[in-house]
Amino acid sequence: LKQEGVGNVDVVIECVGKPVTIEQAIQIAGHKATVMMFGLTKPDETITVKPFEVFQKELVLTSSYINPYTQRRALELIDSGRLDVSSMVAKVASLDELGAILSDPALRAMGKYIIDPGK
Repeated sequence: LKQEGVGNVDVVIECVGKPVTIEQAIQIAGHKATVMMFGLTKPDETITVKPFEVFQKELVLTSSYINPYTQRRALELIDSGRLDVSSMVAKVASLDELGAILSDPALRAMGKYIIDPGK
């Protein structure tokens, strides 16, 4: 990342769920960054985290937002502007368009959709 000119990384999203990728996410996170762990590890797997690094960087480590107990935190993070998801959204679609999106692999491959029932 440094070779590509990327400086402080504010948010790191780990989606693989392997100990090595979780450890890498913590390593590349910048000062006061949030590391979101979406990937699910196996129950018996462990990661090596250096508490000093977490404290020194003032990191926020948070678990999957798929969990219904943490969805509110995800929405708060997005609403606060700290996490900009606009580049991830392919389209804001109506509820009527949902069937076509789910059944068409080409549409699904375009990215994430937000379904707005009022649209």
